[in-house]
Formats: sequence, structure tokens, C-alpha cells
Amino acid sequence: MYSPTETMLLTATDNAACLGSLYDVHRDQILEALDMNIMKTSIIQNQKVLCTIQKYRTNNSPNLAEIMGIEHELRLSLLLNFIPKIGISRIIDYSHTINPYTRCFRYHYSDRIEHLENLDQTTNLSQTALSTNSATHIISGVTIGIETVVILQLPSDDKITHDIDILLEKIRNFLQNNIETITLMLGEESLFDQVLSTTVYSNIPKLEKMPKFINICRALYPLRINPKEHRLLKFHLSPMKWFFPTCNPESTRNLPLEPAFRDMIEHDLFHSWTVIKQTNSKLDNRTKVLLEKCLPWQMMDAHRIYSQTKVYHEDVAERLRSLIVSIRSGQNVNADIGQIFRDESYILWRKLTDDLNMYVDHLQAKAQIIYELQQLEFDYCNALDSGIQEGDDLIKIQQKLTRYESTRHCLCSDDDLKSTDLLSWNGLRDRLIREQENHVKLRPMYVDFSYCTYKLNATQIISLPMKPVPRPRTLPIPNSSRSTSTTDTINILLLGESGVGKSTFINALVNYLTFECLNQALLNSPIVLIPVCFRLDEEHLVRFHLIEETDHEYSNSLDQTITQYCKSYLFHLNGTQTKLRIIDTPSFEQENMEHILNYLNHLTHVNALCFLLKSNVPQLNGSFQSCLKQMCKFFGEKVRSNILFLFTHTRSISYTPDDTENMFRFDNDAFRYLVATQNSIEFNNEQKHDYELSWHHSKKESTQLIEHIRKNLNVYRRDEDWRSIRLAQIEINSMIRPILETMKNIIRTLSLWNMESTQVFIQLNTITLRHPSAICLSCSKKTHRFGNIWIKIEDVHEIDNECNACQCPMDKHVRIDYELQHSLVQQPSTLHVSEMMHLLKQLCTVSALFAHYLFDVTENRQYDPFLDGLQKMINEEAEICHAQDPHYLNEFVFSELKKMNNNYKNQLQNLTSNSKTTSLTTIYQWILTASKYPIMAEQMAAIRESRQLLIKKHEYEVPNYPTNQLDYTNISM
Repeated sequence: MYSPTETMLLTATDNAACLGSLYDVHRDQILEALDMNIMKTSIIQNQKVLCTIQKYRTNNSPNLAEIMGIEHELRLSLLLNFIPKIGISRIIDYSHTINPYTRCFRYHYSDRIEHLENLDQTTNLSQTALSTNSATHIISGVTIGIETVVILQLPSDDKITHDIDILLEKIRNFLQNNIETITLMLGEESLFDQVLSTTVYSNIPKLEKMPKFINICRALYPLRINPKEHRLLKFHLSPMKWFFPTCNPESTRNLPLEPAFRDMIEHDLFHSWTVIKQTNSKLDNRTKVLLEKCLPWQMMDAHRIYSQTKVYHEDVAERLRSLIVSIRSGQNVNADIGQIFRDESYILWRKLTDDLNMYVDHLQAKAQIIYELQQLEFDYCNALDSGIQEGDDLIKIQQKLTRYESTRHCLCSDDDLKSTDLLSWNGLRDRLIREQENHVKLRPMYVDFSYCTYKLNATQIISLPMKPVPRPRTLPIPNSSRSTSTTDTINILLLGESGVGKSTFINALVNYLTFECLNQALLNSPIVLIPVCFRLDEEHLVRFHLIEETDHEYSNSLDQTITQYCKSYLFHLNGTQTKLRIIDTPSFEQENMEHILNYLNHLTHVNALCFLLKSNVPQLNGSFQSCLKQMCKFFGEKVRSNILFLFTHTRSISYTPDDTENMFRFDNDAFRYLVATQNSIEFNNEQKHDYELSWHHSKKESTQLIEHIRKNLNVYRRDEDWRSIRLAQIEINSMIRPILETMKNIIRTLSLWNMESTQVFIQLNTITLRHPSAICLSCSKKTHRFGNIWIKIEDVHEIDNECNACQCPMDKHVRIDYELQHSLVQQPSTLHVSEMMHLLKQLCTVSALFAHYLFDVTENRQYDPFLDGLQKMINEEAEICHAQDPHYLNEFVFSELKKMNNNYKNQLQNLTSNSKTTSLTTIYQWILTASKYPIMAEQMAAIRESRQLLIKKHEYEVPNYPTNQLDYTNISM
């Protein structure tokens, strides 16, 4: 007979469920729906509203699903991913930290209960109608209504927070009392613009899509009075036996977990999953970029702990899923539940979770310190990266820090000293800020001793001796000898198609060159410079990446890391003073070649161009051949002798040797073996033997490769050998903006001299950009007034894969390397009128010459960048004359630009009709001359500095890697 006391109430997790749906309480899953047309249904009106606002006193990460009343067993099923998280149940994934400025706004409206009638008479359903035998209950009733939770993160301003709290209470009263219209006073609604973040969970899908809190609140009353819009709130679950008397009672048993056991598992699962999720939010893009530059090794440690935590979390969850189903179903009544907490992997999982939580908090706090110091014009230096170690004296520390040429004074401290004596730390920092005001060219530097073995007794300032040599704008230049000496830097350019394994090759090579044998590498752990992903076999997928959702250089494809821009890795060769720089390039599809060539344009020399190829690919495709041709065009024909071919995957062809001296064969399976062992993957003796052979061959080949480059290849230097048509084309393209801006600014100054005073001029100040930036052609420019002349100012947009400042398409953005600031200087210019006029004439002539040369070498006469730039400047001046007043100076500029435009066209026409090609030597002479023109020189220097900064930004210098000094020959693998 039917017993109402056996009916269970559970939070609805799926709006697709209905009366008669079968339910598996062992896994909290909705199964098929039965045809209940033979049964009557009835409705009980249950119209109740509950509207609350929850505040919090401390910083923590509470389980909001528990606070919202989602049932214990259901929360556990959600954490174990028995069912997808939909609607209100997604709240269990809320991962942001709750603090005193967090508000949890809840609106609950229960409208009605729909249920099946006469359940005590239901005994005639046939079990043969079922297509599943895992159902334990049937949904015999549903509560229907509205459930919405909005989590608001308010600003940490007590006055604003107080005003918002008053407004929230006002809105809560409207909703609690079912008042149709929410009426706010003037200015109140704008308070919600101060809210930092709004997160919505609801059983009504369209509410979750509304970005504004006030719009959600105003939508609730219309939804409440429209029953068709309501969705499921609760399931009423009745046992299967009341519908199918003949069903097996053993299969429909439902035994709840012992509360203490259940609560401990829920706590551990929730804590671990929250830490994993918060890693993504705490290490946001700005923080990651900052830390990858300043603390790359610490970021690699974070990646390692993160990856291990995720692996152990899923492993523990999988075992818990099986255990909990067996307990709930009564199949394992006598199980030793406490064994799970004593299990070694469970204990390690909890420790990894705590380690990750502490380490990410530490890195987040450190990133904030670095960011704040950078805002104060401090550079950051990790003492460990400078080689500072226990036993160094003051002189040695000064010597190790003198490579930072722009620094005179260093604030030296560590995390412990900062936390225990913050007053002293702040005082010394402020002292350097005051001193820096008198030495604007010298930036103070914070030297962080937190990670090195040298321990400071107190926070202190170390002064560095001034270096007479100015900071170079280019990478280190080798000695003048044609062969590479032991003190040189070897620059190797690595090229290859997408998926050929450049990143894996670099990882492997640094291990081959660092460790003497495979056993030594095993004892010390492999060096992994670049995140990789590969499948070792059908059972083992090995992954190295920190936050896959936002890592734009990581691919889910096996053996493939998507390098989107050139990166370099600099490390010392063992036993010598020689440094090896390997330049990792994007795949050489056409769209990446321009970036690669622009990068190469700022190197001083190249020792070798290495093309990476798979040994098992029988034929080279068109992209490879095109890249080879473009490299020869860029460097010139002499570079052919510096081209080498490196073959990978040679294990499959038994490392077949080749007599050609520019071919080298490698196999990276030994590196994969090293990485796999760190993931506790086991191998048999035969496999280990194969990996030893792989290591032996590849290490020998690596050594021969470096020796061949050092002893047999001439250094291909920029000044001596490196002149080509393609390089000239790149140089000209980089000069277009400086030429146009210089011409326009000369005309602005001439307008002042002609119509107002010769005692003033417009000065251009160049600011080198340290982040990839662009000008958006679609976004409007702001117009600023300098005296009586108006200037449209370009808004600099920082870009990553997309623009961070606007939503315009990327093809509407033009990459720039420096920002221009204008100022009206109330003193005579260093240039006279005649010099200004001569410079303007020369730049017009150079522009026509360069444009004609570009026409010849590209065979494209459809687009003229100089003419296009001139026309845009004319259009801008026309807009200013139309919109601003007074505009007589801009009218002068407008008129002179039109004259310049006509003059340029005439000179270009003369060059074209002459049909004589300008020699490459002449073009290089003009490039050199124009680059030294006044106003031009500062802009060209800024371009070089910006691109050099970006090169350095994407360069990782590998510290000297310590290896255990043991006898490795007798160690068994």
C-alpha cells in the first residue's frame, strides 16, 4: 500500500523531467518517462514568496549549494559528476572567494504542486514496459515555481556598499510584498554600475542570460503571474514498488550514506574542486603574463602541482563513484568506509590540494606586489635568476646585478622580511622613489631574495656602480671572428610545419645538452621549457599545461603546442662560456612568415637555420618550399651554407645515418620517457633499453650538431652579409609611420611659425610600448587642443589574440611599436625654417622612392601605403576644420598636406615613367640616412627598443641546472 512518508523531496536538477519520469537515486539520474495518461493528476496551489539577502563577515569559500538547501546526497552526486549541473544546481561550481563585500540575493517563489492521484490504487502497471532496471523511484509529483540566486560582488568602498545595501533592501521589500513595479529614485539605479561582478543561477533560463541585476528583479513579477513561464523546483519521488509490485526489492533499495562519512567526502571534494577552479580565476591573464616573465620556474612548479591535483582528483572521484553507488544500492553494506580516508592516494590528493591552494595564493600575492612596484617605476629581479647564492659577499652580489644597466639602486628583501618589518620595507621603498625623481633615467629595482639560498638579515638598499656603456638595443653581438668562439652566443633559428614537434625537440635538446646520461636525467627530473601534450600509448595521455581554458598557446592536439609568435630559449652549454639561443617559430604557413621575418630583422646574427622534418614524411609540401625560398630572399643567397636539416622520429628507421654534413637525425622518445616517469607510468626492461638507445643516439647527434655549427659554419652577420630585397622591404614598411608623422608635425610647426610665432613649436615625444599594441581604424580619435592648433590623438589599444580595448575586427587594427605624445613648447626650435623645409622635401622624395621600390619588388601597384597615409591625414584635418573653432592653423595644415600629396604623386610618376629600378645599395643608403633625420631618429629608436623588449619578453633564460654529482653508470632503471 502507498505510504506518503516514503516520498522523498529533492531539488529539481533537470527541467526536462515530468510526472512519471523514472529516477535512479543511487546516481541521482533521471531515466525514461512512463506514459501516465491512464492516471489522473491534480494541482495544489502553493503560492509562497521568499526573498532574502545574505551578507558574509569573513573571507572564505562556502558551499552555496548547502546554504541554498540542496540536499546532502544530491550535493555529493553533483560533486562526483553523476549528473550535469544545470540551472540552480550550477551554484555548487561558484568558485570566487566570498568576502564582506559579497551579497547573495535569493528569490524563491513556489507556485503549485502537480501530482498523480490515487497512488495507493496503483498496482496494475507492468514491469515489462520498462527498458531499464536501474530505476528506484518515480517522480510522482513536482513543485513548480521560480528559484533565482544572484551573487553580487560589491566594491570595497564602505560608503558605496552601504548605499547599495539600502537599495537592495528596498528592492527586496518590493519583491517580498508582490509589488508589481519597482520604483527607484533618480540616481539609485546607477549605483548598480559600481557592482564589480554579477553571477546568476536560476531555474528560468532567460534570467541567467540577463547581465543586469535590476533587469532580473523587474522581470520577476511578470514571471510570477505567468504560470507558463514557471519551471521545476522540487521532485516528489515515490518508490518503484508502489507502481510495480513485482519488481525486485533488492534493485530498488536506497540506503543513505552514514552522515559523518558523507560530510567528510563532500568537504574534501568541494574543497579540491574549488581550489582547482579558483586557480583559473586567481591566475588571470594579466597575472600569468607577469609571472611567466618574472617567475617562470615558480609558474612551472604551479603547473606541476595543478596537473597532479587534477589527475588525483579525478582518480579519487572515480573510485568514490563506484563506492557510493555500491553503498546506496546495498550491494556493499559491510564496506570499510574509513579505508578510503587511509588510502595513500586519497591522502596525497588532499595534500596536493592544500599545496596548490597555498602556492597559488602565494603567486597571486607576489604578482600583486610586482604589479604595484612596476606602477611605482620599479623593475623586478628574482635573485635566484641572477645566480645569487649562499656564500656571496656584497661585491659579488653587485657584480651579478650590474647586468641591469638601467638600475642604480636596488631594494633587497624577501617575503619574510617584508611581512615581519613592513614599516622598514615601505620606508626604504619610498626613499628610492624620492631619489628616482632626481634620476629619471635610472629605474630602481626590487631584488627578491625569497627563492634563493642567500638569506638577508634585514631589508636593505644596495647601490650598483654606474656602467659607462649605454644599454644596447639589440641582442648580444658575437666576436668579429668568422668562427664561433667559446664566449659567443649561438643563435639557431628553428623552423618547421605545424605539428612537426619543434617544442618537443627543444625540450628534448636542452635535456640532451644538460645531462650526461639518461640515468642522470631520471634522478634530477626532466627540464620542460615548453608545455607539451602527447599520448604515450592507448592508455596513457601525458599533459603539461597550467590552465587549459585560457592558455592561448596550448593545443589539445597531441604532440602539438601552438607557438603563435617567435620565442627564444637561452642556456649555457656545459663546460663552456658559450650560450645557445634557440628561436622557436610559429609554423611557416604564409600568415606567420611576416611575423617571423620581422622578428629576424632585429637579430644581430644567425649561426644556423634549422629546418625540422619528420623522417617518415616522404615528400615536402609547398609551404616548406615557400619558406625555404623566403628565407633565402630575406637573408640573401649566402645563407644557403647555414641551412641545416634536422630529422625527428628516426627511431622508426633505426637511426639510419646520412653522409650529408648538413643533416642530423634525432629521436625524442627518450624525452617522452623522462616525462612519463614523472607521471608514475611504468615500463618494462625492454622498453627501458630502447629508451637508453634513443637517448644515446640523440645526445651524440646533439653534440655533433652544436660542434658543427661552432666549428664549420660561418656566422651570418647582419652588417656584413645580411642585405636583401626582402629585408629592405621590411625596413621600409617599419619607416612608413615615422615618415608620415614627421612630415605632418613639421607642417604643424610651420603653421605656427607662419601664422603666430617662431618662438614655439610642436614637439613629438615617443613612448616605447612594452606590450603588443595597435591603432584601431574603426574607433574614433579624440581631438585635443594645443594652443590654437587641434590634433587628433591616436588611442593605443593593447592586443593579444584580440583587442583588449574594443570589439572591432582585428583586420581594422594596425600594429604600432610606440605611442606619440604632443606638447606645445614655448621656446625656439633647434631647427631653423630652412632646415625644416629641406627635411620636409627630403622626406617627400624618400617616400616616393620607397613606394616605387615596393611597387617593383612586390609587383603590387594597387596599394600605396604612403599615399594612403597622406590621404588619411588630409581627411583628419578636414574633419577638424569642420568641427573645431578656431581652426585657421588646421586650415594651413590641411592646405600644405594637399600640396605635399600632389608633390608626392608627381615624384612617384616621374620615377615610374623613368622605368629604372633603384639599386639595393641606394635603397639601403636612403634607409640609413632617413633613419637619422631629426624627429625620425627618435621614432626609429623606439621601434627598435619596443621590438627588442618584445623579443626579451618572449625569451626565457634557462638557469644553470644543478645535477646530482653521482656515479650514474651503476644505477638501475
